[in-house]
Amino acid sequence: MSLIRVEKNRGKSFDYQLKDANGTVQQISSNDALRVIIGRESQLGNNNANAKLVITETATANGSVITRNVSSNTHRVRFDASDLNFVGVYTAFFDYQNAADGSEWKTIDRQVFAVEET
Repeated sequence: MSLIRVEKNRGKSFDYQLKDANGTVQQISSNDALRVIIGRESQLGNNNANAKLVITETATANGSVITRNVSSNTHRVRFDASDLNFVGVYTAFFDYQNAADGSEWKTIDRQVFAVEET
C-alpha cells in the first residue's frame, strides 16, 4: 500500500496499471469497467452513497474521470480540483469489473488517499 497525496481544491492526475500478485500487468478488454472510490470502508454505505468521490470512465459533473488505454494497459485517473473539496485521510479503492463475470465489482488495490489543506 502506498500513499496518494493531494491538496484540497487542486486537481491531480496519475497513471496506474492493474497487476496480479506476481506483478504481471493484466489485460483489460474494451467491455470491462474501472472505477476508483475515495472513502472510508466502514462508511461507504449502500452503493457507495457515502463515498467522498466515485470516479469512473464517465466524467463527474466537474470532470474527474478514468481514461483507459487498452493497448498499453496504463490507465489515467484525473481528479478535478472541484471534486477535491474535502480534507482528511481516506482509502482509494481501485475496482475492476470483468464483463465476462457479470456485474460483480472486485477491489484490486487499495491506497492511502490523503487530502490536505492548501
